[in-house]
Amino acid sequence: MVDHDRLWGQCYPSLVVAASERIAQEVLRQHGSCAHVVDEKIEAKVNYATSEYWLEGRFTYILYLHPNG
Repeated sequence: MVDHDRLWGQCYPSLVVAASERIAQEVLRQHGSCAHVVDEKIEAKVNYATSEYWLEGRFTYILYLHPNG
């Protein structure tokens, strides 16, 4: 049996770091100033055959562009 709370605790920090890095890349790519995450949807995934587990996340954010002033 999988202890979902323990697995969530192991996977969540790395998911947030990866998402933060990816959003930062998008801010640079789109020449924005910053981004604000307004929603996240995270689902736990388990492959019992291979004993693998991971989280999949979708983050909705607003990209801001502050004029140079």
